[in-house]
Amino acid sequence: MLCDFIEDGESKCAEYYPLTAGEKTRYGGITVKNEKDGEPLETITCQIMSVRLQDDTHHLYHYRWSSWPDRSSPRTASPLIALITKLRTMQEKGPIVVHCSAGIGRTGTFCAVDYAIDRLNEDGTLSAPDVVKEIRHQRLHSVQSVLQYLYIHICLIEYVQTTKSLGGDVIIRKFRRDYEKYLKKYSDRLAKEKQHPSSS
Repeated sequence: MLCDFIEDGESKCAEYYPLTAGEKTRYGGITVKNEKDGEPLETITCQIMSVRLQDDTHHLYHYRWSSWPDRSSPRTASPLIALITKLRTMQEKGPIVVHCSAGIGRTGTFCAVDYAIDRLNEDGTLSAPDVVKEIRHQRLHSVQSVLQYLYIHICLIEYVQTTKSLGGDVIIRKFRRDYEKYLKKYSDRLAKEKQHPSSS
């Protein structure tokens, strides 16, 4: 879950599971129980759940990253890389389900980074525009903003630096600094627009 239930006073996602460890809730014939809190990843919380339909019970890990801003991107890549790495070590069978509010911005960015890492690990080559095109072919309008597109690059740089022994060369450091400046400028502009919405 790459969003919060309410962001900037606006509902983004229904509470579809009990938030407190030990609680359970019924949704029609399905019972969802929040068994316990799992180990968090940086700013991402984890709950271990059981989902029961009749005599069939499934256990799952639910990760919630509520601080990723809508239509924007996080400041650093480390939470996303940590989440993808953790999910890859845990996945035995069945799908990984990812969602945000609309299912295109944050979700599209997550899926693009995950897919790009697969491509990097397969043959060591990568074209970020091609990755985004392929993701958009499966989910229209995925990756909503320039910041999210740049964030994909930041994540891939971080991944390659931490797993492939790539040093922090000058071009990469400059790209990161430029990204952080652009992110601050964009965030400041959004904050200003919220304070003084246009009347048009």
